[in-house]
Amino acid sequence: MSRLASRTAAGSAALALLLALSFSPAAHAQSTTTTHEPDRSFGFRGIGVRAGLVDPEGASSTITYGAHVDLGEFVPNLRITPFAEYWSVGVNNADRSDFLLATNVDWKFPLVGPKVTPYAGAGLGLHFLKANYPAPLADDSKTRFGLHVQGGLVDEVMPNFDIFGELRFTFVDQADNFKLLGGFTYNFIY
Repeated sequence: MSRLASRTAAGSAALALLLALSFSPAAHAQSTTTTHEPDRSFGFRGIGVRAGLVDPEGASSTITYGAHVDLGEFVPNLRITPFAEYWSVGVNNADRSDFLLATNVDWKFPLVGPKVTPYAGAGLGLHFLKANYPAPLADDSKTRFGLHVQGGLVDEVMPNFDIFGELRFTFVDQADNFKLLGGFTYNFIY
């Protein structure tokens, strides 16, 4: 898939998800149940791990893994999640890798009743890109900023345990990628 085609597809998918969730009648409804809601205010709320598949530009798909911190919501339904991820793949006698430090801001769309909540968001990250070549070629390391857009679902399995699934497209110079991720978050109950 060419760079223009993948960017167009990712942008279209993100826009379609945002529009579908924005105009959903249940997306802005308030729950009328009296169950105890966990504290989601801004602060250190939980930690978790993530793993999935990544399809980097100019290379074959591979596994990605990482960890994240739930910093809660600084306004209702707007969640901040810093995270770190890593992937590595061999391509044309070289090993390419990306170590990512980033932060996402996700808008949650609470629904009435179910514990499954859709979300959409964006984030900025610092990508430490590296290519290791066999001797006598020199290795190549670059640091690039990246922008990513994502959408997904989070399921509150228990009051202190969430699982999630996410699709993300990352725009980064010479290393655009598409990710399908899943993971869990252990929420601290104060």
